Amino acid sequence: MLLEAQKGPPFRFDPRQQKAVVAAIESLCDDLRFGLRSIKVTPTYLNLVIEANGEPEDVIEDLRAAVTFQFMNRGLVAEGTRILSDARFRHFLWDENAVLNAIEYTKSQDKECLPSYDEWMASRSN
Repeated sequence: MLLEAQKGPPFRFDPRQQKAVVAAIESLCDDLRFGLRSIKVTPTYLNLVIEANGEPEDVIEDLRAAVTFQFMNRGLVAEGTRILSDARFRHFLWDENAVLNAIEYTKSQDKECLPSYDEWMASRSN
């Protein structure tokens, strides 16, 4: 998990933008053969679970570029708008149980589905 400060004000997705985010991510996952396990977009956040080969930061940058391109192509934002900020919480999941918990969290937003940071760090050292 990485903890990062958000840069700039939060971006709010309107309903058309929410649909564009889903379309962009589904298209990218199909093109690059990433496994899109779960996605949820609301006006204030995006949560998703993806299985992908490659460095996590490269995958995140590919996702950011795909969403930005989709928004620009559809005229949904002004040029230069930062759409997806750096996430404050990222989980890099390495076992099936963690993936299943993340999928359930994405669907329900029930924080009990995910381990706390301390629990997650303890599991990494075992």
